[in-house]
Amino acid sequence: MVDLNRALIRIPVEQRAVFVLYEIEELTMREVAEALGCSLNTAFSRLYAARKKVIDELGLQVPEEVWKR
Repeated sequence: MVDLNRALIRIPVEQRAVFVLYEIEELTMREVAEALGCSLNTAFSRLYAARKKVIDELGLQVPEEVWKR
């Protein structure tokens, strides 16, 4: 968890918020968008960017289909 925390603090706060709410708190993307006051498309865009940055920071190789949900 320490590595994930370190990765999360290195990404922009807007992307971090979406990542945490969706991947950790398990909100739906509609709930994430509402909570953050952004459009659903913006929330998805931030999530995909955050995922890429987190896996890059952690030095992981994750198949693209794993993130397509």
